[in-house]
Amino acid sequence: MLTLRFLATGDSYHSLQYLFRIPVTTISRIIPEVCEAIFTVLKTDYLQTTNVRNPSKTAKEVREQFKNYFVSKHGEVAWQYKYI
Repeated sequence: MLTLRFLATGDSYHSLQYLFRIPVTTISRIIPEVCEAIFTVLKTDYLQTTNVRNPSKTAKEVREQFKNYFVSKHGEVAWQYKYI
């Protein structure tokens, strides 16, 4: 509950100290440990990593696609005038 409350609200360690009646020094150890455990368990499912040999080439391709989608020779793209 302590770490969940911290992540959900952004409360300071001092306010959590009064809420949970746990010393700040203990809170300062618990929250990073729990966050590290959550990250370790969930990183393979929710953190995408690239498996490319040349990331700069991939980044250049993404920039080129972005440019082609948002910029045309005339400065306007037809999709800009479609209303939802």
